[in-house]
Amino acid sequence: MAKIATILRPVFLVHINIPVLLNRLALSIFLICFLSVFPVSQSMASRTLLGKIEKIVGDVRISKGWKNMQPAQDGQKLYSGDKIKTFKDSRLFIRFKDGADFKLGEKTSLRLKHSLLNKGALTKRTNNSELLSGTLWASVDPLKKKAIFVIESPTAGVSIRGTELMAVVDKNVSTFFLKSGTLQVTGGDSLHMLAAGEMTANIGKRRLITPIAIKDRTGLREVQDRIMEATSMDIASSLKKRQNYSEILARFYINYSSYLVDSGNYYDAITLLLMAQSINKNSDRHAEISSLIASVNARFLKAYDEAAYHYQNILDNFPHSPYYEVTLFHYGLLLQAQNDVAGAKRLFTRYLKEFPHGKLSKTIKENFLNKE
Repeated sequence: MAKIATILRPVFLVHINIPVLLNRLALSIFLICFLSVFPVSQSMASRTLLGKIEKIVGDVRISKGWKNMQPAQDGQKLYSGDKIKTFKDSRLFIRFKDGADFKLGEKTSLRLKHSLLNKGALTKRTNNSELLSGTLWASVDPLKKKAIFVIESPTAGVSIRGTELMAVVDKNVSTFFLKSGTLQVTGGDSLHMLAAGEMTANIGKRRLITPIAIKDRTGLREVQDRIMEATSMDIASSLKKRQNYSEILARFYINYSSYLVDSGNYYDAITLLLMAQSINKNSDRHAEISSLIASVNARFLKAYDEAAYHYQNILDNFPHSPYYEVTLFHYGLLLQAQNDVAGAKRLFTRYLKEFPHGKLSKTIKENFLNKE
């Protein structure tokens, strides 16, 4: 019996340790999968090679999303998930391996989101980029492209299949100029197919404006030329001339809105004025835009609350504007039309107190304050 016990003892010990070894092995496999395999697979999914940097002018930086931004280098490879930022007087030229070239102007932020496969009759890669702010020139060679290129902004998106375009994101306004090819643009609840030589834009969640022919509008031609210069990689290109195309665009939007009002397109007219107001940097012009928005809302759209909001904006924020005096009168008329007699009287009285010899003082005295 003792011999039998001696013989069986090792077998018995092995039998006892097998579950322990299996448990330890299972735990090790779990830890390896959780701590190593999962992050690697996530990293692989977010690190698709998209292209490389062809040329840098000035200060350009790149971040992988979880690290501090580092200076970009000529020839540096770019992957999905990269965030790119150009600073003052800086520009960047990117060449994508799927057949597109991007040029970024100064103070531009671009995020390379991902490259994936479309599930459909024709399966192609989709290369997505997000233009967060600034100026972008993009060209897709229809003979070399291997993917559909999509550019998204905070308010709109474009699908590029073989074209040359320019995009500007200024605050919550997105503007697109198409030089060649065709372009599908979506924004708000609208979709437009731009033809070569057209532009469109939107603000916030509003619909895109009806495409406008660039060649017919001097202001738009000038803006397009300056955007081209803003994204040029020519180090000797003028930096001063390309600083103020937002102001030119704002003035064009104001002027073109009057044409749309005369044409009965009040929605697009309001959109243009809201865009001009957003990108405008001149305080007197800001008051002018608020006055125009209020007028269109009150006269044509019967949107009295919206009109009142913009009239009040002028009274509260632009007391030294040339539009302040007439706003007191028009706001009073608006309240009078809504049977707010007390509110109208308060504004008319305020007008006479602040502008006793104003050009509208006689009209107010004869028609509104002497009727009691």
